[in-house]
Amino acid sequence: MKDFTQGKAIKLTLTVKRPNGKVEQIVHPSLTFITEAQFKQIQRDTKAAGRGEVLSYEIERETVDNRFYKEQQRKARQFDNINNDGAEGYNPYR
Repeated sequence: MKDFTQGKAIKLTLTVKRPNGKVEQIVHPSLTFITEAQFKQIQRDTKAAGRGEVLSYEIERETVDNRFYKEQQRKARQFDNINNDGAEGYNPYR
């Protein structure tokens, strides 16, 4: 079953050290999620442009109510225990 423990990314915040020594928290205007490779590219490009050094990033995610998915997992385990005796087989809850 798919893991729904984390919600959708809603905000990307970058920590930037400017050339004058000031450290700023910047909310990216268009991106809400980046990979490690994209972060390294942002670091290189910012430094090459003389705009400072990107120190870190933080992805803020929306909160998720997992009660529905936990209930589906409980039903799936119950079905396996009763009908399949732990064996692989058809399960209507997956």
